[in-house]
Amino acid sequence: MQFAPTKSVSFLNSVAVSGRDARAKLLDAGEVDPPHIVRAALKLKKSENALFVRRLLQLGDRAAAIEAMYLTPSRFPNFLSHELSGSILTLWRDAYHVNVAHSDTTLRGAYLSKEDARLLRVPNGSPTIILAQTMADASGKIFAYDHQTWRFELAEFLISADYKNNRKR
Repeated sequence: MQFAPTKSVSFLNSVAVSGRDARAKLLDAGEVDPPHIVRAALKLKKSENALFVRRLLQLGDRAAAIEAMYLTPSRFPNFLSHELSGSILTLWRDAYHVNVAHSDTTLRGAYLSKEDARLLRVPNGSPTIILAQTMADASGKIFAYDHQTWRFELAEFLISADYKNNRKR
C-alpha cells in the first residue's frame, strides 16, 4: 500500500481513493497528559491535557499500523463524542471547519514493542517504520500531532516535492 503523506494526511481517504478497503478500529480515546514532544509541538501549557485517540489502521482485515493522535482540546470541543473510527480529516472539516494547510512528517526505523507487535500480529521485535506528523491550519497554528507505527512490509511512502525557482546559479 502506497501512502503519500505530502499529498494527504489521511490514511483512510488515501486508501479509499486507490479503491482498497481501509478501516480504523478505535483502541482508546480520552484526555491525557501528553508526552513532552507532543506538549511542545501543540504548544500546550503544563496544566493542559491533550485529546488522545489510538486506533488500529487496517487494510481489509489485515493490521497495517497503530495510530496515536493528539489534538488541542480548545480547538475541538466535544471531539471525543464523535465517531472516531472513520476519517478524522473529514470530521475536522465537517464538524469543526478545520483543514490541514501544512504538515511536517518524519520517518524513521525502529523495532516493535511487545504490545505493538501483538496488535499488528507480528513477532515481538519486528522492524517497523515510524511516521510522526504535525498538522497546521492556514494560519500556521499546529493543532494535531500524529504518531503512526507501521508494519514495515506493508508501508510504502511516496514523497514528492515541487520546487519553485529551481534555477541554476
